Amino acid sequence: MKKQVFDTKDYLFYLIVAPLFFFLSRQYLQVHEDLGYAFSLVDGSPISGFSDAMASQAWAWMHTVARFAVHTFVQYFCAMANKTLFFIISTLMFVLLHGSLLYILRGEFGKCTGDKYLVLSWLWLLTPIIGTTFLGHIAFVVNYLWAAALNAYFVALFINLRIGDGKCKLWHCILLFGIAVFIGGFQESFSVCICATFFFYALINRKYLRQVEWGLIVGYLIGTLTIVFAPGNISRLLQGNGEVAHQYTSFVLQSIVNLGRVLCGYWPMLVFIVVSTVAFLLKRRKAMMFFKRNGYYMVAMVVFVLFTTFIAYTARHQLTCLSLLLLILFLKFIYGEVNFKLSSSGKDVAIFILVGILLLSYYQVYKVRNELCNVYSSFEERA
Repeated sequence: MKKQVFDTKDYLFYLIVAPLFFFLSRQYLQVHEDLGYAFSLVDGSPISGFSDAMASQAWAWMHTVARFAVHTFVQYFCAMANKTLFFIISTLMFVLLHGSLLYILRGEFGKCTGDKYLVLSWLWLLTPIIGTTFLGHIAFVVNYLWAAALNAYFVALFINLRIGDGKCKLWHCILLFGIAVFIGGFQESFSVCICATFFFYALINRKYLRQVEWGLIVGYLIGTLTIVFAPGNISRLLQGNGEVAHQYTSFVLQSIVNLGRVLCGYWPMLVFIVVSTVAFLLKRRKAMMFFKRNGYYMVAMVVFVLFTTFIAYTARHQLTCLSLLLLILFLKFIYGEVNFKLSSSGKDVAIFILVGILLLSYYQVYKVRNELCNVYSSFEERA
């Protein structure tokens, strides 16, 4: 039987968070990659509409970078003079991301003290490249905030259907299949590890999966295949200069550097490794039980590390999916393994302190971003 996951207080919480995020989103500077994305990859002409963006990315899917869906949105919004719609969608995506993560947690533990504030704190303070990945350039926001929200929603949707009665009308199944294909093909740094995890899940539970669950898994797999094995990615892989031995040596050295960046360059991951090692040495049985109960998240993390190490790592914002996996494991540890016994007043004080930190940091970020926007606006007026 499904639990009531959200209540009135949660909806009021989102009514406060959404406008605050929107105000930050609209402090936008069109610099860096966003300037380049305003022009077609086919002939260099300015993008004038969604069809132009689709044509540009269709060419890219065949020849260069294969993120057709995500970069179509990027090019369209980078080219549009009025970006209010983009800010609204990004705000809704942030709410969707937070709500989906909260659903995943509450689906297992129910409503927990301060859970929505802990999720918000992690997204606000511990996302890779704070203040840029979710609030920076359009290319960053669509590639990582939108992708994070859609993939977290997909996992929450699968959990919701799994605990339901399994009844699904044909049109509903077709719609869910289409959603799965779209999300699976949105951004490979998310979809590869999630697809691999669902593949293992399907192998282990193949006798118990219902039609709608198979539809979601197969649809997501198809979507992932369209982005991973796109002609553009294959042609880039086959291109290479120099001797084979030199290429192999360069690949090995770069992979070692990437592994160090993934494991040590994002400090929550380093903390996770240290804490897991200590827990395994001191409380081996409990540590193994925790990893076993959260085996699918561990599989996703391992696949992500391997994929980014050997194939796709370029910068820290690509660790956003890893950050979300660590967040889920952190919350599962806090609410599943650690029993905090606080009085009612103690809980209120803890939440008050956390909210105070969030509001203070928000004020500082808003102030700095507003100053940058004013400088940028004055520069544009003089140019």
